[in-house]
Amino acid sequence: MNKNASKDIGFELLLPEEYIPISRFPLKIRWLHWINAFFIIVLLILGIVQIFELSFIGHFDSQDFRTIHWITGLLWIATLVIMSFSLIFRDKFNVKQGVASDKLIIKQRYFLMFSIGFIFFMLASGLGLFFLRESEAPTVRNMLLVLHFLMAIAYVPALLIHIYLGTMKQETKRSLRTMLSDINMEYALHMPIEGLQCQVTDQDETLSLQADVIDISITRFRAKVKMGYWQEWIDLSKMSFVTFIHKDLNRPVKLPIHPPALVEHADHCVLKCKYDLPTQESARILLSRAFFFRKLFLEEDGAFRQTVDEFIRLRNHDSKSLMG
Repeated sequence: MNKNASKDIGFELLLPEEYIPISRFPLKIRWLHWINAFFIIVLLILGIVQIFELSFIGHFDSQDFRTIHWITGLLWIATLVIMSFSLIFRDKFNVKQGVASDKLIIKQRYFLMFSIGFIFFMLASGLGLFFLRESEAPTVRNMLLVLHFLMAIAYVPALLIHIYLGTMKQETKRSLRTMLSDINMEYALHMPIEGLQCQVTDQDETLSLQADVIDISITRFRAKVKMGYWQEWIDLSKMSFVTFIHKDLNRPVKLPIHPPALVEHADHCVLKCKYDLPTQESARILLSRAFFFRKLFLEEDGAFRQTVDEFIRLRNHDSKSLMG
């Protein structure tokens, strides 16, 4: 059994008017990604064809694809320049309403930096080969050709891993969907996050209560706190803010809350808290942070499919919320 299957994961179905539009990447970023992918694959194919041509030269008539390779490379460079300038000077006021998060998780940042480095060397060496194609400098051309070839070959495994993670691995399929289009978040999972802690405070932050978060969603959270003397001098009805803390958060996240409900157990208490914000606003605050975007959105699809077989729709007494 998958280890995630044993987790107690609940969920809330959102009403259609409460759906959270997720726009992780602007349209121009998505266009740049797919245009870049198209040119890289075409250039790799042309390069492989040229290697086979050189290997079997003299055995049969073959077409020289170097000119096509150069033209494709120049078009790629021109496209990158145009798209980059378009992104730099884009109209920042024409932004679609919804949750916008263009922050990458740490592995995607590493791959992006790795790709930029390799693409830079491939472009530089390719331009050098293009401008020196008629010059009398065979040593320099050979060095550039070897560098260009090694960069291209070394990039292939990284590209294949990237394609595999985006198309085959369950946990990252949703990340691919955000690169294709905007997505409506139709349900909110209550996800356990290891190591996530919270600090519940009053309006003036004179009263404070530390707790370990049991599970969290874009609408509410539960936290566990040890039994102790705090119950005698802390009035939970005055608590109005929560601050989430985790080692992977570069800075804490603070949200207003309704007074928490308390459920007592033998050796600990459970705080049940709902954010004192509209669902759209609490989702915007949480999902705009890369850590919560990964935990509450990118990873939730896999966890949901592993623990829930079908939706059960129940409307509670206020006729507003749908619970699952």
